[in-house]
Amino acid sequence: MAATLATALNSCDLGVRATLYHCDDNLTSTGHVGLRRPLSRHINAILGRLGGDKLICDFGVARQLTDLARDFDVIHLHNLHGYYLNFGRLLDGLRGKPVVWTWHDMWPITGRCSFSCECTKWQTGCVSCPNLSYYPAAWIDWAARDFKARTERLVGSADLFVVTPSRWLAELGLARGYSPQRLSVIPNPVDLGHFRLGTKSEARARLGLPDQAPLLLFVAAKCDDPRKGFDDFCAIAARLGVRGIAVGHSSRRSTRLVSVVGAVRAQARLADFYCAADALVVPSSSDNYPNTTIEAQACGTPVFVYSTGGLPEQVPPFWSGVAEPHDVDGLAKLVLTFLSAGGKTDGLGGRIREHAVATWGLGAVAARYRDVYARARGCKGAAGDPYPPAGSEVA
Repeated sequence: MAATLATALNSCDLGVRATLYHCDDNLTSTGHVGLRRPLSRHINAILGRLGGDKLICDFGVARQLTDLARDFDVIHLHNLHGYYLNFGRLLDGLRGKPVVWTWHDMWPITGRCSFSCECTKWQTGCVSCPNLSYYPAAWIDWAARDFKARTERLVGSADLFVVTPSRWLAELGLARGYSPQRLSVIPNPVDLGHFRLGTKSEARARLGLPDQAPLLLFVAAKCDDPRKGFDDFCAIAARLGVRGIAVGHSSRRSTRLVSVVGAVRAQARLADFYCAADALVVPSSSDNYPNTTIEAQACGTPVFVYSTGGLPEQVPPFWSGVAEPHDVDGLAKLVLTFLSAGGKTDGLGGRIREHAVATWGLGAVAARYRDVYARARGCKGAAGDPYPPAGSEVA
């Protein structure tokens, strides 16, 4: 998402120039700078499990980013967890600079985990964490200590503006104590050039799939992640007697009805799966605002979801595709009604695509972020210009 937004900011003629610094690799290209330290994630996976936030060693990443920040007007942060960064050291170095922080999960409001699922202990301080196996995993429970430290460092910070892609996550932020004046809801952007309308029959031909039979799709980075609901997807396919395709890393094997194809890295091939399917089924038990749901709709494919996290917010107002959490029968009935009426049609696909363009198009999302940058700069004494002047830079 960060790379897509940086590309949008640089290409949409908004008077903003963005440079993306990340730790996925240590390569440098136009507008993208890799800061990865060898073995840092492996080492920090152990240190974080032993000592929580305080023990994370970023091998100079925070110091390097602090030095680089001097040349930028606004600092835009994304995920601060992932075994690569001591976020406290970074935020200490950024004091006095306007900072925008996009949340992608619940980590900023808990004492440890990225999704609390059924646990509500983040509301009272994360004392005695019952779910140390939740990502980021822990061997020793420092959740209460880190909850307190995150509260002191993050909640109420005068330099920090928070953006969440869903109202659901924003409401959790408000409950945690973050200021409503410094919190905005802006959906994730999607490159609609990569994910676009395509002919179902042609996509199926390229993938070697049958042309006429109904086809349901499941997509997740890791199909084995229990939050994503792969078992529920298989149950829906079995109830309806409909073929399903599962895309993502998986230890599961294909069954008579559900074919597990593994991870698909090429966006053009992933778009073919979206176009080939009659519908994407997203039976997540806990989620924020997954890109898979956006990508499918950019390809004109309707989605069926549980009413969890920000998922219902991604469903168009004209579409009845939401069932109660864990209600396999309810979600299956919605899918059956849709398939019985003929499944995906060109007309429906066009309407869904229009919704995707209006909601998640690069220009629309980037413009809303530009306004947040302007607010952040205004709080630091910038002139009364409603937007950052041409040439303003974001890191």
